[in-house]
Amino acid sequence: MGARSYLAASDPVNTANHVSTATPAPGTPTAYPSISSDPSGGEFTIERETAPLDGWHSYYRAGGTLGNHQQVRVTGGSSATANRIYTCGTKKCIFDALKEAKNEPKIIRVYGNIDMRIDDDGVFRDFTSWDDQKASSIVIPSNTTFIGINDASGNPARLISAQIEIGKEFASTVDSDLADYEYWIKTLGKSQESYPGWTRNVIVRNLWIQTNFDVQPEGSSDAYYDGMVVAMAQNVWIDHVTVTDGQYKDKDLSGTRHDGALDIVRGSDYITVSNSAFIEHGKTTLVGNADSRDWSDLNRLHVTFKANYYADVASRLPRVRFGQVHVFNNYIEGDRESSTATKFENGIGMAIKGDVLIESTLWEIQPTKESEACKKVVTDHGSSLAFRQNRSWIKSSKYLPAGADVSNMLTGCGYASTKNWTPPYAYQVESAPLNLACIVKNGAGAGKVGLNNTSTAGACNTAPVAGSGENHSSSATSSSAASSSEASSSASSATSSSTAASSSTASSSASGGSATTITYPWSDDFSLATTATLFTTGYAKFTNDAGTEVSMYVKTGGSPTVSGGVITLAGARFTIGALGTGTTTGPTGSPANYTPGGIFNIIGKTCTLTINASQAGTGSTFQVYVDNNTTSTGNSPHATSTLSSTGTTTTKNTSVVVSVAATSIVAGDNTFTWKLDNASYTGGSFLQIRTDSSSAVYINSISLSCL
Repeated sequence: MGARSYLAASDPVNTANHVSTATPAPGTPTAYPSISSDPSGGEFTIERETAPLDGWHSYYRAGGTLGNHQQVRVTGGSSATANRIYTCGTKKCIFDALKEAKNEPKIIRVYGNIDMRIDDDGVFRDFTSWDDQKASSIVIPSNTTFIGINDASGNPARLISAQIEIGKEFASTVDSDLADYEYWIKTLGKSQESYPGWTRNVIVRNLWIQTNFDVQPEGSSDAYYDGMVVAMAQNVWIDHVTVTDGQYKDKDLSGTRHDGALDIVRGSDYITVSNSAFIEHGKTTLVGNADSRDWSDLNRLHVTFKANYYADVASRLPRVRFGQVHVFNNYIEGDRESSTATKFENGIGMAIKGDVLIESTLWEIQPTKESEACKKVVTDHGSSLAFRQNRSWIKSSKYLPAGADVSNMLTGCGYASTKNWTPPYAYQVESAPLNLACIVKNGAGAGKVGLNNTSTAGACNTAPVAGSGENHSSSATSSSAASSSEASSSASSATSSSTAASSSTASSSASGGSATTITYPWSDDFSLATTATLFTTGYAKFTNDAGTEVSMYVKTGGSPTVSGGVITLAGARFTIGALGTGTTTGPTGSPANYTPGGIFNIIGKTCTLTINASQAGTGSTFQVYVDNNTTSTGNSPHATSTLSSTGTTTTKNTSVVVSVAATSIVAGDNTFTWKLDNASYTGGSFLQIRTDSSSAVYINSISLSCL
């Protein structure tokens, strides 16, 4: 079927559809500050991180069987050898790296401001034709991590007048890449899954993209170029990317000069878009780009959109054909009457055989009435399969109270609510709408991860809350290895939720903290944590009795590590919510002599602790202690006996409430319930999570509820 070209080749079929005269972009290009060398000095931070397991990207169709979704690790280029790691400040460097590495695992680190209209000799030359523009598209092949490096001030790498194409590197043998695909399926009668032109296992992160000004559009109301397009690709994770029209806004131009900000089309499958920002754009995202594409798109287009921020965008958030799409924890700001920015038109577009589940999403759209909720949040394009929602909110200062719940308003929108599928992965939904306005806005987009990152999500004064989504626990297990034709897997692990960890405040009493602002359920998914930050007040904190800010997490033994949002606890231990770092002391049962105490109200309550693991544990012992930051069970006000049970048990004398084989910790949720009755202890409590020296567990998230 042809060789891979790794270039954005001309498409003679599409070329004929464009206007004959090319019009250059108006005005002088914005001059962004120049960066002449790698601002990180070659230091790695996030380049080798693998993808988390909390979205559709982390699955594949085992054996090509419909509905047989099996979990897999998306690694991108994380296993790249030293000669396949490239640091690029020019478009030539990017193109050379792609052509040299081809489908081998590769990491391409991009820094500075790369304008695709600046040629190899450093001279600015605007695009003069559709073909000219096409040749400057960046085609991302399989097994790639394509990632931006922040400068010393936290400014992200910028790609200007760029289109990133994930897929499409398969050279045409008929007359276009789509025709090749159609020929394979319709004429040869072969399966979509076996098509040799698939692009797989791609990570794109931390890039600011100014979309192309289309110099030769398809008409006055229809352009061609996207900021990013995923076409004939699967197992793709797009994270912390910003896409904007930037200098050239359609509202200021005589006609449409931009297509999608990010489109996912042509049979693509198993994609997640997370923690990204879409700013000042018209048609934002298509999932499936033609009603006639049932032959390529039916039963494909499994896509997750989570923790994304949208501001001054018009529509398609997303518009869905054929796909099973999960949207949760997103925040949208817009104004339907704006005179200075792109006007908001509508949100989720329900089109042919689209099947959408939306959860815990805040729409701050001015001005909006209750009676307009259906048509503003969700728009009917005809023939959709189902629309389900769980906790959506519209905020409109003119007509609605802050954070008005539109769940009931959306019930009668006229869409089928058939439950055709359930997300197979573990995830958490936000239960408080105003949390999203802070956490998502401050944590989404380029520049918010990596060196000198500018994320302020941790300062939102809200703790992540375990929600009651349709299914926020996972029964799937992670594949220990994927075939070469799928995304590869890794022993390193990742987060089960995108909700940021954040600061909390808590008051306490002398015997160990009694009045706290911690509410149940309490949880953290570690998506913004690193080994360097987890045990600092910069990640999560509260205030102790002395008025001192202390870290929510304290390392008490060994070396816990965090990568990709997963804590690896191998012969290590840490506390959660301890008021101080002093060693616990006896005598047993004497709270007056006990320090440091904690902020959780546990005693006398039935508590359920859920440990979500990215993969099965190894070794002999996993334990959870109450009010004890050592390995001696006697250093606790709760005596020395050990509770070894996963069922509900009431006991007055225990400091170890969970003690199980580490091998019993499975991928997905692991739930432990206990009730600790100790009438002599009235203070607040903390937890210690630990493994012994021969054991390891891999923690995606932790949640605690005590009733």
